[in-house]
Amino acid sequence: MNLFHLKYFIKLAELEHYTQASKELNITQPSLSHAISTLEEEIGVKLFEKKGRNIVLTKPGRIFFNIIKAAVNNIDEAVEYIQKINSGEGLINIGFLRTLGVWTVPTLCRKFKQDNEEKEINFNFYNGYSESLITGLKKGDYDVIFTSKINDDSSIEYIPLGNQELLLIIPSDHELAEKESVSLEEILDYDFISFKKNTGLHKIIMPNFSKIKKYPNTKYTAEEDQVVAGLVSQGFGIAIVPDMPLLETLDIKKLTITDIEQNRIFYLAYLKEQNNIPAVNEFIKYVGTYKFSKYIKSY
Repeated sequence: MNLFHLKYFIKLAELEHYTQASKELNITQPSLSHAISTLEEEIGVKLFEKKGRNIVLTKPGRIFFNIIKAAVNNIDEAVEYIQKINSGEGLINIGFLRTLGVWTVPTLCRKFKQDNEEKEINFNFYNGYSESLITGLKKGDYDVIFTSKINDDSSIEYIPLGNQELLLIIPSDHELAEKESVSLEEILDYDFISFKKNTGLHKIIMPNFSKIKKYPNTKYTAEEDQVVAGLVSQGFGIAIVPDMPLLETLDIKKLTITDIEQNRIFYLAYLKEQNNIPAVNEFIKYVGTYKFSKYIKSY
C-alpha cells in the first residue's frame, strides 16, 4: 500500500474537494484522482461518493479515515523520532557504582547535556555493584556502565578513566586516630568490615592481605561503599574503602595505608559488537576526555 496515496486520501477526506486538495498537495487533480482510484481498487472499498458538485466520505470511508489518519501520524512521528536519534538525540541508559552516583555521574551527565544543549538527550540512571552492572550490560539493560573490572571479557570494551585512593577509615575516637598512616599489619587486631566476595572491591582489597599472608578480623560484610562507611561511623569496626565525598560528612578519620596496592580503577564499559545510537557513541567519546574530581585521579 502506497504511503503517499494514504496521505492524499487523508487530505482529500479532510477537504472533500479535489481542486483544493490537489493544490495543497502540490499535485495535479488527475494525479490525485488516479491515486484515490488505485487505493479504492487495492482495498476493494468505495471511499468517496458525489454529493452535488462536491464529494463526501462514504461510511466505510469515514471509518477508514479515522484509522488511517492515526496510523499515518504514528508513522510520521516514528520517522521524525528516528531522524532525531540519528542526528545525536535520544535516551542513554547508564549503570554505575553507587559511590559514583552522588557527584561523579550526575555532574558528568549534566555537563554532557550542557555541551549538547541543541539536542534533546536524556538519561535513565541505574546503580549497582560491579558484578550486577556487567551482567546488566550483557543483557542489554544498559548502554554503558561505570564499573570496576572484575574479570576479562572479550565482548566488553573497558576504558580506564581514573583511580580512587584506597584508605583506612576508623571511628574518630578509635585508638588508631592519633596516627596519619598505618600498614596492613597494624590493622589486623581490630574488628574489620569487609566487602562481600561478589564485589569488585573485595577482589581488589583482599589480595593485599594475601601478600602478607595475614588476614583482618572480619566481623561484618556489606556490598556497597556507603554502607561500609556508615557502619564504621557507628563504631562497628574499621574498613578499607575508596576515598569519596561521603566520607567528609561522617564522624570518621581517614588514614593512609602505606603498603596497599592502589588499583581501584574505574572503567567506562560497553559491548564491543553493539550498534549504539549516535548519542551513546558521542557520550563514550565525551567521557574519555572528561576530567574527574579530586576523588578520582584521571588518566
